[in-house]
Amino acid sequence: MFRMLLIIFLAALLWSAAWFWGGASNKMRITTWISDQQQAGYDIGFSDLSQLGFPNRYDMTMQNPKLSAANPGLDWRADFIQIMRLSYQPDHHILVWPDTQKITFNKRNFDMRHQGLRASVVTRDPGQFRLSTEARDIVISSSGRQWLAAQDLQFSIVETATGVKVYIRLKDVKLDEGAQEGEMRLLFDISGQALGFNGLLPQLRPNETFEVSNIKLGINDVDVTLEGWLSLGLDTGLRGRLQADQKHWQIVKSLLGSALPENQPDKGFSRSGLTIAPYDDAAVN
Repeated sequence: MFRMLLIIFLAALLWSAAWFWGGASNKMRITTWISDQQQAGYDIGFSDLSQLGFPNRYDMTMQNPKLSAANPGLDWRADFIQIMRLSYQPDHHILVWPDTQKITFNKRNFDMRHQGLRASVVTRDPGQFRLSTEARDIVISSSGRQWLAAQDLQFSIVETATGVKVYIRLKDVKLDEGAQEGEMRLLFDISGQALGFNGLLPQLRPNETFEVSNIKLGINDVDVTLEGWLSLGLDTGLRGRLQADQKHWQIVKSLLGSALPENQPDKGFSRSGLTIAPYDDAAVN
């Protein structure tokens, strides 16, 4: 009996030591990753970093995290973010966000409210990065005005040979100006010479430009034609020119109008080098 208790005690002691050693390694991976992102061009900060999850999980919590990149005008802040994984699956993380976030992009401020926002991130094989996100009861507003609301959100990123493929699906959508749609889908590719992933974020480098192409927008059973080009550069921000046919122009304008402050209903709207216009009456920057 004593021998059995001794074996159990030693096994528990060894497992505890292994967990704490693994926890230190996991925390080091996170802090090293943050340092790498800072060198790549991001400003990342937080007020506190803690870890729980014994005996078989590593649940990391960042308090008051922030992420920004000055030249594209990107800034993100939240009360916390949790990064969780099982001790025996080092390349599969679950991310959990609070119900509110603040985002600035292309010099425009957005407030996000939602329920149950979480993501699964798999980085098991080189070149095989995958992210899958879901949330419900999403409301996005800008300058005190609701821009978009949806009952459900699905968002995914899959790494490809030339960059990534992005897919967004929204259900029961309410747009600016009162338009309502049962379902919206957006699919596009992002590519660039130096686009690569080290955990989660693309590596930013000065003077690097990432191209957005193959943009496909679906509204219920209708495929909306969007032609043109977009690019995102560390030194230039978001630039490009998209055109939509007249049949779908009101939908596109309702979706993006309040996101861009210079709204010219009949001639498209443009800001910081980004232009969106109907085919037969295109705006010129």
